[in-house]
Amino acid sequence: MFSKFATWQEVLNAASDGKALYYHAPLDVGPRPVFVKRVFKNGKLRVSGGEISFTADADHLDRFYYRGPIRVVLEWMPAQYRESHRAAGNFGSYPDNGASRAVVSRDDAETVVAADDDGYARIVRVATPADVARYGEDASEVLGCP
Repeated sequence: MFSKFATWQEVLNAASDGKALYYHAPLDVGPRPVFVKRVFKNGKLRVSGGEISFTADADHLDRFYYRGPIRVVLEWMPAQYRESHRAAGNFGSYPDNGASRAVVSRDDAETVVAADDDGYARIVRVATPADVARYGEDASEVLGCP
């Protein structure tokens, strides 16, 4: 099953991380694998796949696909700090406010953000390998896992 990227930055991050990309050209039956030859500083990609080779930019976003989840940095406020932030009328800024961060799938993050009635949970950015090293991927507290 193929999934679409939400932003061009997600495409660029996937390309930079060496993840498999798929491109659905107008006359193709479905997405085909493409290989990134180069990521330009101006945010464009040079890709090739079979007999095609071209430069792509954000205008091509709807034609790029991936398999597997896009990972994002999720920030949320642990339950023990919420009441004091409610009383203060704000939730401050990370990391001084006691919030936690973890790398999770975008789908899980969107579910958490939508379910957070206080509005503390938010998606910070698309995760990079440095984010995984810094924040880890254990979000069991916020995802409600044991």
